[in-house]
Amino acid sequence: MVDVVKEKTTYRFAYHYSMVHNIVFTHAYPYSMTITNKGVKMEYAKILEVFSTIDLSCNKFEGKTPEIPDVVGSLKGLQLLNLSNNILVGPIPPASGNLKNLEELDLSQNKLTGSIPKRLTQLNFLEVLNLSHNHLIGPILRGQQFDTFDNSSFNGNSGLCGLPLSRKCDNSKASPPPSSPSKGNEDFGLPA
Repeated sequence: MVDVVKEKTTYRFAYHYSMVHNIVFTHAYPYSMTITNKGVKMEYAKILEVFSTIDLSCNKFEGKTPEIPDVVGSLKGLQLLNLSNNILVGPIPPASGNLKNLEELDLSQNKLTGSIPKRLTQLNFLEVLNLSHNHLIGPILRGQQFDTFDNSSFNGNSGLCGLPLSRKCDNSKASPPPSSPSKGNEDFGLPA
């Protein structure tokens, strides 16, 4: 693999060398790829060196506890992160809120637990979010980009509540049980 710079843009190329009758032939093959970003399939004939996409979907990561590492929050130039369809467990790292350029985040079809980190509401460029089919709990965040996501972003998380899901959150706090059985006027809040 070799980097080729043209007009201040760096592209990745693979080279194949062959020799026929003492003559060396060089063939340059630009790396190419197909990426689906925000639901749109895009063909890239050349890959920029600074490409800002990570797609590790459908890898079925294994190990004692295959979690999303906190270091993912240091990938500040990242625009697309797809870790869907794996066996990732544990919480969504709060450091993922550092990915200020992120436009698409797909963590669906894993076994992620805990609540959605509040710092994700700081991702102002986030257009596509898919957290569906995990084990997330608590209220769905509101504000900023989170107000634009529909049910499909959160389906399959039986512990999530609040808009856009139809399951309302129970905001009432359970009152402590009485220390002794109620008698007479105590039922009406009056002293006995």
